[in-house]
Amino acid sequence: MQGTYRCRCGANLIVYEGEKKILCGTCGTWHELPATYWQTGNEKKRPQIASSANYVVYVSYRYAISFIFVTIYKRSAPHRTDGINRFLWPVLYSLITLLLGWWGIPWGPIRTVQALYINLRGGQMVF
Repeated sequence: MQGTYRCRCGANLIVYEGEKKILCGTCGTWHELPATYWQTGNEKKRPQIASSANYVVYVSYRYAISFIFVTIYKRSAPHRTDGINRFLWPVLYSLITLLLGWWGIPWGPIRTVQALYINLRGGQMVF
């Protein structure tokens, strides 16, 4: 059985039965839960479930740009993965890599494949 607990920062935290403390991922504070949240028993009231995720994920993508004997393989700046950004940034960096990444000898094709593999898997999370 699970319910929700509202943090001071406004985030809805999912609470599972039996938990006495919970960490807010948004503001980083620990909350001591009231006894009604962690006591077992037959509750007649149905718990509420949080409707959306209360955290933001930042992702960086890879791109490769090559000249005849020089290949530049870089990581992009961190981007939020919400809304249209989830699809816009990986496509943009993959197009840059497809157009400009193949032309270096010998690392151009290798770095192009690596960058496309990372971008098509959703990028790399930034911690």
